[in-house]
Amino acid sequence: MLTPGIYKSVVEKHWLTTSQVGNPGLSIKVKIDDDWDSGQTFIGTIWFTEKSMGMARGQLRALGFDMDANELADLEDTISLVGVKVDVELKEEVYNGRSELRIARFGGPAPPPTKAALAAATKALRSVKKSPANSDTVSPAKQKTMGDAMKEVDAAIADAKAMEDKFPWEIDDTPPTTEPEKEIQ
Repeated sequence: MLTPGIYKSVVEKHWLTTSQVGNPGLSIKVKIDDDWDSGQTFIGTIWFTEKSMGMARGQLRALGFDMDANELADLEDTISLVGVKVDVELKEEVYNGRSELRIARFGGPAPPPTKAALAAATKALRSVKKSPANSDTVSPAKQKTMGDAMKEVDAAIADAKAMEDKFPWEIDDTPPTTEPEKEIQ
């Protein structure tokens, strides 16, 4: 029985397709051709959307399709991927309430990040400042702002007490009864 992981496979069939929202894609049926787990078939689709172009190009490359020398339409007319050997990454997904293995990508796992990408991520992480909410210390400027706000709160409380002394009547805060008042005859 297959579990999530990377498997060797062979392309059995492929066809161009369109998603429900109109995005073009390439659906590919592969047969697992692994020493231990052979014979099971899976269908995966490479979608060609604005956000997925880089990943789509890498997967096409793993299938031996040269995007610079060919057109996608050639996959229907003149170029066949049938018989191409390609690693597939299978992941477990819940689909229609059932857990099943599906093709996550053609060409195996995503490559590790480049040194340039890691350097850029490091620089971005270092540029993020700790927020006072997540820090044990509060800057002097923040202390002043907090102190000013507390002074305003204290002043508002003092004003409320002065108003209370000026207008000494009591407010009846008892809840109203739910019984209707009796009519006077």
